[in-house]
Amino acid sequence: MLNDLPYLSAGEGPPLIVLIHTPQAANPTGMTRWSTMRLVRPFTRDFTVYVVNRPPGLPSTTTMADLAAIFAQAIRATFDGPVNVLALSTGGSIALQLAADHPGLVDRLVLAGTACTLGPAGRRAQRGYVERARQGRRPNPALAEIVTASALGRVLLRGLLWLSDGGRADHADAQLVVYPAAATAAPSPTSGSPPTPSPS
Repeated sequence: MLNDLPYLSAGEGPPLIVLIHTPQAANPTGMTRWSTMRLVRPFTRDFTVYVVNRPPGLPSTTTMADLAAIFAQAIRATFDGPVNVLALSTGGSIALQLAADHPGLVDRLVLAGTACTLGPAGRRAQRGYVERARQGRRPNPALAEIVTASALGRVLLRGLLWLSDGGRADHADAQLVVYPAAATAAPSPTSGSPPTPSPS
């Protein structure tokens, strides 16, 4: 199923592919798993929801088009026709590339919590994210700046984001978050502008 990509499924009905991009190239665990499945729970009444992540061990040279091709191959191998896609955060950038490069596989596309470009705060957060991953530290706390402007809120959020990383010692996969989106991507099917990463 899905070419052995990490995925979680729930519900019954036509497929709904939910693309995510977590620090670990694996199924989310702990609080992150709970919050992710809670987010998609309303859709399980009408769809079989597949929360899909990238495979582990991808090289640092992997591009956004490469990621889109991996998901495209999984969709072709698993389903009989085009599917509905819901994509979150950096998953939205991948989904735009998927729709641009493989339009026959996407029936409807919904993007949530994503953007067509990064502002100064987003760039700082992504650099901090990758730097923490390189140091073997949990990377998610670096993203607090882009969620709230409140100094107290950032302190509290850093703690929650630290917990959400799951405590894995190896954060090598997290370093892939920024590099694929730095490559030139295909034009968005709606705007004609190349998709760039949104904060995860």
